[in-house]
Amino acid sequence: MPVISVIIPHFNRFGLLRKAISSVLIQDYGDFELIVVDDGSTESGLGELQKAYKGQVQWLLLEHEGVSNARNQGARMARGEWLCFLDSDDQWHNGKLAQQVLFHKENPEIKISQTGENWVRNGKPHKIPAKYKKQDGDLFAQSLELCSISPSTVMIKKDLFFAQGGFDERLPACEDYDLWLRVTATEKIGLVASDLMTRLGGHADQLSFKYPAMDRFRVFALFKLLNGNILTRDQKALALVNLKGKIEVLVQGAAKRDKDLKELDEALMVVKKGGFAPLKDLAELLIYSWG
Repeated sequence: MPVISVIIPHFNRFGLLRKAISSVLIQDYGDFELIVVDDGSTESGLGELQKAYKGQVQWLLLEHEGVSNARNQGARMARGEWLCFLDSDDQWHNGKLAQQVLFHKENPEIKISQTGENWVRNGKPHKIPAKYKKQDGDLFAQSLELCSISPSTVMIKKDLFFAQGGFDERLPACEDYDLWLRVTATEKIGLVASDLMTRLGGHADQLSFKYPAMDRFRVFALFKLLNGNILTRDQKALALVNLKGKIEVLVQGAAKRDKDLKELDEALMVVKKGGFAPLKDLAELLIYSWG
């Protein structure tokens, strides 16, 4: 059995995918399997890549159901003790796996780690804002504000991934924000500070360009988290403050778009009083009804 299972989900990104695959295969740590999950691609190129990487890549071909389902299906297929995810528009640097394996050998109590990263936008290096610099330790408070962990830098114990439910397949975006909230509520995050991944941005099919009002997905994640039973009292208080702020942003955005989302106003009143509405009352509204 391999120690690590590497999972690359993709949809119609065959040019970028080739580079992502190659960045895994050049690693100087070899005890891994590579699973590429094709999320129902409609463009040509799959057969050519399968031939090019014959014997080096396991292929999982799915109907198009989104990145969360693709990652989860890859994780279910995985045989490794540890999972690593690599988005098809990102690339690893050599040494990524070796350095994280060494980190976890030296810190056996830590079940998830991330690495530093570089950003490239439209083919040019892009300075990373200070708030997005990778950190370690208790990242729950930071994870409420923003997505503090990049999926393409992560190494996570497979049993922890499944114990936390994997990626929520109802979410078309911000699925990583949702998962890392659940993970950071109970786990300390390890860090290999070296920049071992390059994130490529600026292309038109990024999810951040596809969906308006992205905070609706984060609000959904927060409602779900607060309706669970994993938060401490202090964590719940922090989550409520953050939820209030994100709902206020959505209410303002809805007004600008002339949307009558009275449920958001009602939810905001509840949160202002220190409570939170049941998830089921807002799920369909937040995920599907923005347009």
